[in-house]
Amino acid sequence: MGAAVVLFLVTSISIASAALTFNGTAISGDSGVMIDSSGTISIGTSFAAGITIGSSNSTVSFPGTVAMGTAVLGSPQFGLGGWTVNSAIHWTNGYPSGGNPQISVTGTLDAADATSGSDIAGGILSWNTTGASSTFGIDGLMLRLMPGFTGNHVTRVIDAQNLIGGARGLDLQDMSGNVGVAAESQGASTGDNIGIYSIAGVATGRNIAGFFRSYQDPTTTSTLGTNIGVLSVAGHYSDTYGLTLPTAPETAGYFSIGIYHDPRPYLATSSALIADNGNMIAPIFIGRVNSVNAFQITSIGGIYDRPSTDSTNLWQVANASGMPFLDLDSTNGRVGIGTTTPATALQVATASSTIRIGASALSGCIEMGNSDGSAGINYITVLNGALTATTTKPSMCQ
Repeated sequence: MGAAVVLFLVTSISIASAALTFNGTAISGDSGVMIDSSGTISIGTSFAAGITIGSSNSTVSFPGTVAMGTAVLGSPQFGLGGWTVNSAIHWTNGYPSGGNPQISVTGTLDAADATSGSDIAGGILSWNTTGASSTFGIDGLMLRLMPGFTGNHVTRVIDAQNLIGGARGLDLQDMSGNVGVAAESQGASTGDNIGIYSIAGVATGRNIAGFFRSYQDPTTTSTLGTNIGVLSVAGHYSDTYGLTLPTAPETAGYFSIGIYHDPRPYLATSSALIADNGNMIAPIFIGRVNSVNAFQITSIGGIYDRPSTDSTNLWQVANASGMPFLDLDSTNGRVGIGTTTPATALQVATASSTIRIGASALSGCIEMGNSDGSAGINYITVLNGALTATTTKPSMCQ
């Protein structure tokens, strides 16, 4: 039996003056033509305006620019895998077999571009959107994984990898260096510009809005670099690198907890770092040594310090020249003022070593136990140069 021949019994299919005619009859703008795999031709408003060809395993190739279909707003549409076209480019059916990507772009940098000395700003995919304002939001690129996947493998909406070597160093103004994801929001707006907006929720395990890790290959023979998990800079853009004083508050990092806690009312304070426990009864900050809590700013703003190992210089406070004038010794439970090696529970060792208790119009009193360690409290007061010690608490010793 010979090969099957499909014969289209049509007088003509022609496109002239932006109009499509079928058998001499003009097809209205909201109608379309479908030619299926059996060669059957259908015309009607149930098809996207334009021409739809073939079934799910049909192959159609077009030289040059292709635009199939007309959207309600007049934009060209192109669909693969099904007859319903809802977007400018619309894919239906499942993921291609063998784990191959839906879109694959492979190529070599053009020689002229490689030696041009300027940035290649177009990229692989480029969207340029202009138009009047709208009451709806605009997504330049929206990628979404819909519910239904039941595997236990990693799922990523975007997997951005930059494996290029030899890029120039980091420039905080021009976002140079090897960048995995470059996000900029610099529109002149009366609202807020957000470079990266991340939300994680609903998971019964951990919900992490941002995970950052920097590392070096320990087996490399080259000089190791510096690893910084998060580098955050809040500063006015200036070619003088910050020499122009800012006129608005700047906060490099704002960290907050609490139920739907909104930090925006509290951002009007310039600070390198703000930590806010919101409406939670929880420490504002915890510093750990080998995963064990060591230092805390408590929920009410107090300080609690429990070192992993005692030290004679646990806490030191120094003056501008670097000379310590306060020392806390956790090994012996001592405090030194003017000395870093206190010999007693409290030692004052400054140039004058003067201690004042009370003031000109305020009473002063010393309470101390018996020097031999026996039970009892002594109260020492001074009046006009006369020193008095008694075991009865005077009224001025409050």
